[in-house]
Parts: sequence; structure tokens; C-alpha cells
Amino acid sequence: AVARVLAARQEDAALVQNGNWLLLTRTGGEIRKHRPTWWSHYGINDLITP
Repeated sequence: AVARVLAARQEDAALVQNGNWLLLTRTGGEIRKHRPTWWSHYGINDLITP
């Protein structure tokens, strides 16, 4: 779902889980992953490529 949103829209975006943990932002076209252990734990490190 996150990949579809980022691919379909150009606006700045943020992925927040459970209203508590910031996991991903896109600002000015630059994608930044937060909480790298979360991404690796679920095996989706390569789901979003900057």
C-alpha cells in the first residue's frame, strides 16, 4: 500500500504505524526510512527504494 501511494502521488508523505511510530517520510521528493530495525524485522527492507 505504501509503495502504491508513493508511486501514484507527488506530495510529501509520512507512514506512521499505530499513530505512534514514524516509519517513512518523503519530503521534497526524498524518501527516508526511520526505525530500520522495523523494516528488517518484517523482511521488507527493499520494498521502498529511494
